[in-house]
Amino acid sequence: MPHLLAADLAATGSPGVRWMARNACWYLLARGDTRTAHDLAATCASTGAPGSGMTMRTRGSCRLPGLGAPGHGRYAEARDLDQDTLARFRRVLGEDHPDTLASADNLAADLRALGEADGP
Repeated sequence: MPHLLAADLAATGSPGVRWMARNACWYLLARGDTRTAHDLAATCASTGAPGSGMTMRTRGSCRLPGLGAPGHGRYAEARDLDQDTLARFRRVLGEDHPDTLASADNLAADLRALGEADGP
């Protein structure tokens, strides 16, 4: 983990290294290290942001930053990230895609935590 965290993920062209970093985010979240998971996830999302085509890997990268933010009380940040992700998924994948629905669920949890469950 220390080597992965020290790596310059933005400079790597290796999909394998980015894949490993995304898996490390899930591991860190499971361990309860939400701050490190969030920081690493933000790096993953910025290096794998979707362009014209959204692959499984880029979809996973989009969701990660929002998942780590609530763990250290950053619910408004999580809401903003998850709103952006949901909008992208709706546009690219459609309303009924499983990733779109999972993203909507993440946003609903953010809104609930902020007391905005009746919001948009």
